[in-house]
Amino acid sequence: MKLLFTVGVLFLFVCIQADADDCIFTVGGKEYDLSSLKKGIQANDRKVSTYYYVISVCGNNPDYCDDIMTGRAMYGNSYQFGGETGGKVVCWDVLSIWDGNQTVSALPSNLGNDGLTFSFRNGDECRNNPRANTMNMICDESESAEGYQDPNDSCRFIIEWRTPAACSGGPGPTPTPTPSDWGINGTFSGDLTCLTTNSNLCPFNNTMVQLRGDCDKAKLVVMDKVMEVFDLNFNECGGYSATGKIESIEEDTYEFILGYSDVNNQWTFLARADDTPNQFVFEISLEQISVKSSIRNDKLLN
Repeated sequence: MKLLFTVGVLFLFVCIQADADDCIFTVGGKEYDLSSLKKGIQANDRKVSTYYYVISVCGNNPDYCDDIMTGRAMYGNSYQFGGETGGKVVCWDVLSIWDGNQTVSALPSNLGNDGLTFSFRNGDECRNNPRANTMNMICDESESAEGYQDPNDSCRFIIEWRTPAACSGGPGPTPTPTPSDWGINGTFSGDLTCLTTNSNLCPFNNTMVQLRGDCDKAKLVVMDKVMEVFDLNFNECGGYSATGKIESIEEDTYEFILGYSDVNNQWTFLARADDTPNQFVFEISLEQISVKSSIRNDKLLN
């Protein structure tokens, strides 16, 4: 076992859920496999640049929201963040909870003729009632999402998630790679998690990243408050593993290990401090994506 270090309306309310565990849904005779989206995505707010959403399907987010509106720590599948308080970004609302009681329906016709909609009314309290959330999963060749507050109902939010997975018969889970077709060749997307509380070693805020390139030349792009680009300098690269150093424009450097585990079918990038005590400082879980879904700024990646 190879193991290295370690997501036109035909019917208005017609849906048959084929398998909740596999995240497969059938709407109006069309089947949608959303299992590749379980890891979730971060969505920008359509109107307020300092606000954003963390959303997922077929399960709740792994991290809870320390809900500033209720004063409670809550788990859900859609949170709203933004507006710094004391220098810290706060979680304002739990918009919805994935508890199996959501309504599933065909996508509104004004958003296209392929996709589906999840409707929730089980978020945190808003004017003595549960907050509402509508998630429109829209067929698109690229991956992006944005959210906004309903202008007619301040207790309701709307998320528009554009993804190839919302195309009927579209891609499901990322295929398991083999040694012959790997080797850091393509575009990978994932989530960065700090493994240390030392903000000097890991100045990022659990953010999204992309890795793009091959064993000869690759870049790691961190999409935090500002976009930061790292060069990957390989010592070894190929098959199921790679090692080397990454260096940013500001000359921050880390040692890294990049590998694939056939236990959970997932790529993992581990960065370690380049200086003593050489502790692991952050981890990134990665999956390969289409180049059309990559960062649209080729100057940064050249």
